[in-house]
Amino acid sequence: MTLDNFKNRVAYVKDDFRFKNPRRVMKVWAEKEFLNLKRLHRAEIRCPRPIELKKHVLLMSMIGDEHAAPRLKNVNWGDEELKTKAFDQVEEECKLVHGDLSEFNLLYYHEDVFVIDVAQAVDISHPHSLVFLVRDIENVLNFFDKIGTPDLPTATKLFNDITGLEMIEGKNLLVQVDTFEVENRNQTHKRAKAKPADSEFEKYEEERKLHSNSPAHDYN
Repeated sequence: MTLDNFKNRVAYVKDDFRFKNPRRVMKVWAEKEFLNLKRLHRAEIRCPRPIELKKHVLLMSMIGDEHAAPRLKNVNWGDEELKTKAFDQVEEECKLVHGDLSEFNLLYYHEDVFVIDVAQAVDISHPHSLVFLVRDIENVLNFFDKIGTPDLPTATKLFNDITGLEMIEGKNLLVQVDTFEVENRNQTHKRAKAKPADSEFEKYEEERKLHSNSPAHDYN
């Protein structure tokens, strides 16, 4: 985890007393990154392979050869077929609620797309997961539209395909999703929506217990 990434992520938990210790924050985010990378591997989504975690230091495989693979934003796109193939792969990766998915944290290597920087990714049961998913979808569509990818779906269609829900074309997707969450989430989720930091912390603690207090317990 770099210092810049750490500074950005402090915003997620800066008002929670449990994360006032900067070292504690870095350790939590490193562990979340480790757990989410393992989830991605189980789901066969392309990403770095997590190798070892010690405190706040995470070792993972490198995507690339002598140099790191380029981010999507730095790829020189010339073939429409390659653009479409890349988009189709990213569409699969949208099934993970990344929370910050964009051309800046998607790598391109041997005509395949790899997702990185997944510490802030959330479970679909997170109270804001569908809103985060809308943001991911809009970021991805904006990028692929900018590079001239043909036959892109609308944000609403892509959202419906991923979630199985039926949001209405032509209406504001984010408003519809927010309304859906308010009206359809159960009471546990409604309470969590009021205090999302509590919800995320509880899930993190559940993961720690499953791995004898450290998600890297079996790997160190």
